[in-house]
Amino acid sequence: MSISPKDIIFELSKATGPSGAEESVSGIIAGMLCPYGNVFTTSMGNVICASGKLGAPYKILLDAHMDEIGLIATSIEDGFVRAAQVGGADRRVLLAQEVTIWGKEPITGVFCTVPPHLSKMGDTDRYPALDDMMIDTGLGKKTEDIISIGDRITLKTKPVSLMGNRITGKALDDRAGVVSLILALDILKDSGHLDDMGIEILTMISVQEETGEKGAKTGAYALDFNEAIAVDVSFADYPAVPETKSGKIGKGAMIGISPCIDRKIWKKLIHIAKKEDIPYQLEVMGGQTGTNMDEISVSKLGAPCGLISIPLRNMHTPAEVIDIDDVVSTAKLIAEYLRSGGLLNE
Repeated sequence: MSISPKDIIFELSKATGPSGAEESVSGIIAGMLCPYGNVFTTSMGNVICASGKLGAPYKILLDAHMDEIGLIATSIEDGFVRAAQVGGADRRVLLAQEVTIWGKEPITGVFCTVPPHLSKMGDTDRYPALDDMMIDTGLGKKTEDIISIGDRITLKTKPVSLMGNRITGKALDDRAGVVSLILALDILKDSGHLDDMGIEILTMISVQEETGEKGAKTGAYALDFNEAIAVDVSFADYPAVPETKSGKIGKGAMIGISPCIDRKIWKKLIHIAKKEDIPYQLEVMGGQTGTNMDEISVSKLGAPCGLISIPLRNMHTPAEVIDIDDVVSTAKLIAEYLRSGGLLNE
Protein backbone atom coordinates (compact mmCIF):
# COMPACT_ATOMS: atom_id res chain seq x y z
CA MET A 1 0.00 0.00 0.00
CA SER A 2 1.22 3.49 -0.83
CA ILE A 3 -0.96 5.24 1.77
CA SER A 4 -1.09 5.03 5.56
CA PRO A 5 -4.29 3.42 6.90
CA LYS A 6 -3.87 5.13 10.27
CA ASP A 7 -3.42 8.58 8.73
CA ILE A 8 -6.57 8.44 6.65
CA ILE A 9 -8.61 6.87 9.47
CA PHE A 10 -7.58 9.76 11.73
CA GLU A 11 -8.41 12.32 9.04
CA LEU A 12 -11.85 10.87 8.40
CA SER A 13 -12.63 10.40 12.10
CA LYS A 14 -11.95 14.11 12.67
CA ALA A 15 -14.18 15.13 9.75
CA THR A 16 -17.78 16.23 10.24
CA GLY A 17 -20.67 14.48 8.51
CA PRO A 18 -23.84 13.57 10.41
CA SER A 19 -26.63 11.97 8.39
CA GLY A 20 -28.13 14.44 5.94
CA ALA A 21 -25.26 16.92 6.35
CA GLU A 22 -22.27 15.04 4.99
CA GLU A 23 -20.89 17.80 2.71
CA SER A 24 -17.65 18.34 4.62
CA VAL A 25 -16.55 14.71 4.86
CA SER A 26 -17.88 14.07 1.34
CA GLY A 27 -15.38 16.49 -0.14
CA ILE A 28 -12.50 14.88 1.72
CA ILE A 29 -13.49 11.39 0.55
CA ALA A 30 -13.93 12.52 -3.06
CA GLY A 31 -10.37 13.87 -2.99
CA MET A 32 -9.05 10.60 -1.56
CA LEU A 33 -10.74 8.60 -4.35
CA CYS A 34 -9.58 10.78 -7.26
CA PRO A 35 -6.29 8.90 -7.84
CA TYR A 36 -8.20 5.67 -8.52
CA GLY A 37 -10.80 6.57 -11.14
CA ASN A 38 -13.56 8.90 -12.27
CA VAL A 39 -15.25 10.44 -9.26
CA PHE A 40 -18.67 12.10 -9.16
CA THR A 41 -21.23 13.02 -6.51
CA THR A 42 -24.93 12.26 -6.89
CA SER A 43 -27.76 14.66 -6.08
CA MET A 44 -28.37 12.67 -2.89
CA GLY A 45 -24.73 13.17 -1.86
CA ASN A 46 -23.23 9.72 -2.54
CA VAL A 47 -19.63 9.83 -3.74
CA ILE A 48 -18.97 7.30 -6.51
CA CYS A 49 -15.66 6.30 -8.06
CA ALA A 50 -15.69 4.33 -11.32
CA SER A 51 -12.42 2.45 -11.85
CA GLY A 52 -11.03 -0.72 -13.41
CA LYS A 53 -12.02 -1.33 -17.02
CA LEU A 54 -14.53 1.45 -17.56
CA GLY A 55 -17.51 0.37 -19.60
CA ALA A 56 -16.87 -3.33 -19.06
CA PRO A 57 -20.08 -5.39 -19.17
CA TYR A 58 -19.41 -6.91 -15.74
CA LYS A 59 -19.53 -4.47 -12.84
CA ILE A 60 -18.96 -4.96 -9.12
CA LEU A 61 -20.34 -2.41 -6.67
CA LEU A 62 -18.56 -1.72 -3.39
CA ASP A 63 -20.29 0.24 -0.63
CA ALA A 64 -19.50 1.83 2.73
CA HIS A 65 -21.29 4.74 4.35
CA MET A 66 -19.74 8.09 5.26
CA ASP A 67 -22.35 9.51 7.66
CA GLU A 68 -21.99 9.49 11.42
CA ILE A 69 -24.51 9.54 14.24
CA GLY A 70 -25.29 12.96 15.69
CA LEU A 71 -28.06 15.23 16.94
CA ILE A 72 -30.21 18.12 15.74
CA ALA A 73 -31.25 21.23 17.65
CA THR A 74 -34.99 21.16 18.35
CA SER A 75 -35.48 24.15 20.66
CA ILE A 76 -33.63 26.89 22.50
CA GLU A 77 -34.81 27.60 26.03
CA ASP A 78 -33.25 30.22 28.31
CA GLY A 79 -29.94 29.89 26.48
CA PHE A 80 -29.91 26.09 26.63
CA VAL A 81 -30.25 23.90 23.51
CA ARG A 82 -32.50 20.86 23.42
CA ALA A 83 -31.70 18.17 20.83
CA ALA A 84 -33.04 15.04 19.14
CA GLN A 85 -31.12 12.06 17.79
CA VAL A 86 -29.86 11.82 14.23
CA GLY A 87 -29.24 8.10 14.07
CA GLY A 88 -28.83 6.03 17.20
CA ALA A 89 -26.53 8.07 19.44
CA ASP A 90 -26.11 6.22 22.74
CA ARG A 91 -27.76 8.54 25.26
CA ARG A 92 -26.03 6.73 28.14
CA VAL A 93 -22.76 8.50 27.31
CA LEU A 94 -24.16 11.95 26.49
CA LEU A 95 -24.26 13.32 30.05
CA ALA A 96 -21.38 15.82 30.46
CA GLN A 97 -20.31 15.07 26.85
CA GLU A 98 -18.77 17.90 24.83
CA VAL A 99 -20.42 18.57 21.47
CA THR A 100 -20.07 20.96 18.56
CA ILE A 101 -23.17 22.81 17.41
CA TRP A 102 -22.85 23.81 13.76
CA GLY A 103 -24.61 27.17 13.86
CA LYS A 104 -23.56 30.36 12.09
CA GLU A 105 -20.18 29.41 13.49
CA PRO A 106 -19.08 26.23 15.29
CA ILE A 107 -20.03 26.45 18.96
CA THR A 108 -18.77 24.13 21.68
CA GLY A 109 -21.36 23.00 24.19
CA VAL A 110 -21.70 20.40 26.90
CA PHE A 111 -24.65 18.25 27.94
CA CYS A 112 -25.78 19.24 31.41
CA THR A 113 -26.19 16.84 34.28
CA VAL A 114 -27.69 17.31 37.72
CA PRO A 115 -25.03 16.78 40.44
CA PRO A 116 -25.60 13.59 42.46
CA HIS A 117 -25.89 15.71 45.61
CA LEU A 118 -29.02 17.40 44.18
CA SER A 119 -30.58 14.37 42.53
CA LYS A 120 -33.79 12.83 43.77
CA MET A 121 -33.74 9.38 45.29
CA GLY A 122 -33.25 6.81 42.51
CA ASP A 123 -32.41 9.34 39.78
CA THR A 124 -28.72 8.41 39.80
CA ASP A 125 -29.66 4.81 39.00
CA ARG A 126 -31.27 5.63 35.65
CA TYR A 127 -30.31 7.32 32.40
CA PRO A 128 -32.46 10.37 31.58
CA ALA A 129 -34.32 10.51 28.30
CA LEU A 130 -32.79 12.80 25.67
CA ASP A 131 -35.83 15.08 26.06
CA ASP A 132 -34.75 15.68 29.66
CA MET A 133 -31.20 16.68 28.70
CA MET A 134 -30.00 20.08 27.48
CA ILE A 135 -26.80 21.55 26.08
CA ASP A 136 -25.08 24.51 27.73
CA THR A 137 -22.97 26.66 25.38
CA GLY A 138 -22.24 29.54 27.73
CA LEU A 139 -23.80 31.98 25.26
CA GLY A 140 -26.81 32.77 27.42
CA LYS A 141 -29.11 35.27 25.73
CA LYS A 142 -26.86 35.37 22.65
CA THR A 143 -27.60 31.70 21.87
CA GLU A 144 -30.36 32.44 19.36
CA ASP A 145 -28.13 34.93 17.51
CA ILE A 146 -25.77 32.10 16.50
CA ILE A 147 -27.70 28.84 16.87
CA SER A 148 -30.96 28.00 15.09
CA ILE A 149 -33.44 25.18 15.33
CA GLY A 150 -32.33 22.50 12.86
CA ASP A 151 -28.61 23.04 13.31
CA ARG A 152 -26.66 19.79 13.43
CA ILE A 153 -24.71 18.70 16.48
CA THR A 154 -21.77 16.32 16.54
CA LEU A 155 -19.74 14.68 19.29
CA LYS A 156 -16.60 16.67 20.06
CA THR A 157 -13.67 14.30 20.28
CA LYS A 158 -10.41 13.51 18.52
CA PRO A 159 -9.07 10.10 17.49
CA VAL A 160 -6.41 8.71 19.80
CA SER A 161 -3.96 5.82 19.46
CA LEU A 162 -4.31 3.01 21.99
CA MET A 163 -1.83 0.21 22.55
CA GLY A 164 -0.82 -1.91 19.58
CA ASN A 165 -2.69 -1.01 16.39
CA ARG A 166 -5.92 0.06 18.04
CA ILE A 167 -7.42 3.51 17.89
CA THR A 168 -10.43 5.19 19.45
CA GLY A 169 -12.52 8.05 18.13
CA LYS A 170 -15.89 9.06 16.72
CA ALA A 171 -17.43 8.05 13.38
CA LEU A 172 -15.32 4.91 12.99
CA ASP A 173 -18.75 3.53 12.11
CA ASP A 174 -18.37 3.52 9.16
CA ARG A 175 -15.34 5.62 8.24
CA ALA A 176 -13.29 2.48 8.96
CA GLY A 177 -15.24 0.76 6.16
CA VAL A 178 -14.63 3.72 3.86
CA VAL A 179 -10.90 3.45 4.52
CA SER A 180 -10.92 -0.29 3.74
CA LEU A 181 -12.38 0.40 0.28
CA ILE A 182 -9.84 3.13 -0.44
CA LEU A 183 -7.06 0.79 0.68
CA ALA A 184 -8.39 -2.00 -1.55
CA LEU A 185 -8.24 0.28 -4.60
CA ASP A 186 -4.76 1.41 -3.56
CA ILE A 187 -3.56 -2.20 -3.27
CA LEU A 188 -4.81 -2.93 -6.79
CA LYS A 189 -3.30 0.25 -8.22
CA ASP A 190 0.01 -0.31 -6.47
CA SER A 191 0.23 -3.84 -7.91
CA GLY A 192 -0.70 -2.64 -11.40
CA HIS A 193 -3.96 -4.63 -11.52
CA LEU A 194 -6.54 -1.86 -11.15
CA ASP A 195 -6.99 -1.31 -14.88
CA ASP A 196 -6.45 -4.79 -16.32
CA MET A 197 -8.94 -7.03 -14.49
CA GLY A 198 -11.62 -6.96 -17.17
CA ILE A 199 -14.30 -5.64 -14.79
CA GLU A 200 -15.54 -2.20 -13.80
CA ILE A 201 -15.45 -1.33 -10.11
CA LEU A 202 -18.03 1.08 -8.76
CA THR A 203 -17.04 2.29 -5.29
CA MET A 204 -19.97 4.04 -3.62
CA ILE A 205 -19.44 5.94 -0.38
CA SER A 206 -23.04 6.49 0.62
CA VAL A 207 -24.93 8.94 2.78
CA GLN A 208 -27.71 8.63 5.36
CA GLU A 209 -27.18 5.01 6.38
CA GLU A 210 -27.80 5.84 10.02
CA THR A 211 -31.25 7.27 9.23
CA GLY A 212 -32.63 4.51 7.02
CA GLU A 213 -30.03 3.52 4.40
CA LYS A 214 -31.37 6.14 1.99
CA GLY A 215 -28.08 6.74 0.19
CA ALA A 216 -27.60 3.06 -0.56
CA LYS A 217 -31.19 2.69 -1.69
CA THR A 218 -31.06 5.53 -4.22
CA GLY A 219 -27.43 4.90 -5.22
CA ALA A 220 -27.91 1.23 -6.00
CA TYR A 221 -31.07 2.01 -7.98
CA ALA A 222 -29.18 4.53 -10.14
CA LEU A 223 -26.27 2.20 -10.93
CA ASP A 224 -26.07 -0.90 -13.09
CA PHE A 225 -24.04 -3.67 -11.46
CA ASN A 226 -23.86 -7.44 -11.47
CA GLU A 227 -22.92 -8.02 -7.83
CA ALA A 228 -22.02 -6.03 -4.75
CA ILE A 229 -20.14 -6.11 -1.47
CA ALA A 230 -21.04 -3.81 1.40
CA VAL A 231 -18.57 -3.01 4.17
CA ASP A 232 -19.69 -1.84 7.61
CA VAL A 233 -18.73 -2.36 11.25
CA SER A 234 -20.13 -4.92 13.66
CA PHE A 235 -19.97 -5.64 17.37
CA ALA A 236 -16.57 -6.55 18.78
CA ASP A 237 -15.95 -8.77 21.79
CA TYR A 238 -16.29 -7.37 25.29
CA PRO A 239 -16.84 -9.16 28.62
CA ALA A 240 -20.53 -8.16 28.73
CA VAL A 241 -21.25 -9.16 25.12
CA PRO A 242 -22.06 -12.81 24.21
CA GLU A 243 -19.49 -14.45 21.93
CA THR A 244 -22.28 -15.51 19.58
CA LYS A 245 -23.15 -11.85 18.96
CA SER A 246 -19.69 -10.40 18.47
CA GLY A 247 -16.43 -10.76 16.59
CA LYS A 248 -12.96 -10.67 18.08
CA ILE A 249 -11.18 -7.37 17.62
CA GLY A 250 -7.80 -7.76 15.92
CA LYS A 251 -8.68 -11.18 14.47
CA GLY A 252 -9.57 -10.10 10.94
CA ALA A 253 -12.44 -9.26 8.65
CA MET A 254 -15.89 -10.59 9.58
CA ILE A 255 -17.42 -12.39 6.58
CA GLY A 256 -21.19 -12.23 6.78
CA ILE A 257 -23.39 -15.31 6.44
CA SER A 258 -27.15 -14.82 6.28
CA PRO A 259 -30.20 -15.93 4.25
CA CYS A 260 -30.07 -12.55 2.47
CA ILE A 261 -26.31 -12.71 1.76
CA ASP A 262 -25.38 -14.51 -1.45
CA ARG A 263 -23.97 -17.97 -0.69
CA LYS A 264 -21.53 -17.97 -3.62
CA ILE A 265 -20.02 -14.68 -2.51
CA TRP A 266 -19.43 -15.60 1.13
CA LYS A 267 -18.05 -18.99 0.18
CA LYS A 268 -15.63 -17.41 -2.28
CA LEU A 269 -14.56 -14.82 0.28
CA ILE A 270 -13.75 -17.62 2.73
CA HIS A 271 -11.84 -19.51 0.02
CA ILE A 272 -9.78 -16.44 -0.85
CA ALA A 273 -9.05 -15.64 2.79
CA LYS A 274 -7.74 -19.16 3.35
CA LYS A 275 -5.76 -19.23 0.12
CA GLU A 276 -4.13 -15.83 0.67
CA ASP A 277 -3.69 -16.30 4.43
CA ILE A 278 -5.83 -13.24 5.22
CA PRO A 279 -7.15 -13.19 8.81
CA TYR A 280 -10.92 -13.61 8.87
CA GLN A 281 -13.83 -14.70 11.06
CA LEU A 282 -17.47 -15.46 10.42
CA GLU A 283 -20.54 -13.45 11.36
CA VAL A 284 -23.74 -15.49 11.14
CA MET A 285 -27.12 -13.72 11.11
CA GLY A 286 -30.62 -15.14 10.87
CA GLY A 287 -32.09 -12.57 8.50
CA GLN A 288 -31.57 -8.90 7.70
CA THR A 289 -28.12 -7.49 8.45
CA GLY A 290 -29.04 -3.93 9.47
CA THR A 291 -26.57 -2.58 6.90
CA ASN A 292 -26.72 -1.06 3.42
CA MET A 293 -26.46 -4.58 2.03
CA ASP A 294 -30.14 -5.13 2.79
CA GLU A 295 -31.16 -2.34 0.40
CA ILE A 296 -28.51 -2.96 -2.25
CA SER A 297 -29.35 -6.65 -2.63
CA VAL A 298 -33.00 -5.95 -3.53
CA SER A 299 -32.47 -2.92 -5.77
CA LYS A 300 -34.35 -3.21 -9.08
CA LEU A 301 -34.50 -6.95 -9.83
CA GLY A 302 -31.95 -7.72 -7.12
CA ALA A 303 -28.30 -8.76 -7.31
CA PRO A 304 -25.94 -11.11 -5.46
CA CYS A 305 -24.55 -9.22 -2.50
CA GLY A 306 -21.94 -9.93 0.18
CA LEU A 307 -21.11 -8.28 3.49
CA ILE A 308 -17.79 -7.80 5.25
CA SER A 309 -17.70 -6.15 8.67
CA ILE A 310 -14.96 -4.65 10.81
CA PRO A 311 -15.13 -5.44 14.57
CA LEU A 312 -15.82 -2.29 16.60
CA ARG A 313 -16.33 -1.63 20.31
CA ASN A 314 -18.49 1.10 21.88
CA MET A 315 -20.67 1.57 18.81
CA HIS A 316 -22.47 4.91 18.43
CA THR A 317 -20.38 6.61 21.10
CA PRO A 318 -17.53 9.18 20.96
CA ALA A 319 -15.08 6.43 21.94
CA GLU A 320 -15.50 3.75 19.28
CA VAL A 321 -12.54 1.35 19.11
CA ILE A 322 -11.14 -0.55 16.14
CA ASP A 323 -7.92 -2.37 15.27
CA ILE A 324 -6.21 -1.07 12.14
CA ASP A 325 -5.15 -4.64 11.31
CA ASP A 326 -8.84 -5.52 10.81
CA VAL A 327 -9.25 -2.63 8.37
CA VAL A 328 -6.21 -3.81 6.42
CA SER A 329 -7.42 -7.44 6.41
CA THR A 330 -10.76 -6.26 5.01
CA ALA A 331 -9.00 -4.24 2.31
CA LYS A 332 -6.79 -7.17 1.29
CA LEU A 333 -9.76 -9.52 1.12
CA ILE A 334 -11.72 -7.13 -1.10
CA ALA A 335 -8.71 -6.50 -3.34
CA GLU A 336 -8.16 -10.23 -3.88
CA TYR A 337 -11.86 -10.79 -4.51
CA LEU A 338 -11.85 -8.08 -7.17
CA ARG A 339 -8.63 -9.43 -8.66
CA SER A 340 -10.35 -12.81 -9.03
CA GLY A 341 -13.22 -11.24 -10.97
CA GLY A 342 -15.82 -11.90 -8.30
CA LEU A 343 -18.53 -14.22 -9.57
CA LEU A 344 -17.73 -13.49 -13.22
CA ASN A 345 -15.75 -16.68 -13.71
CA GLU A 346 -17.74 -18.92 -11.36
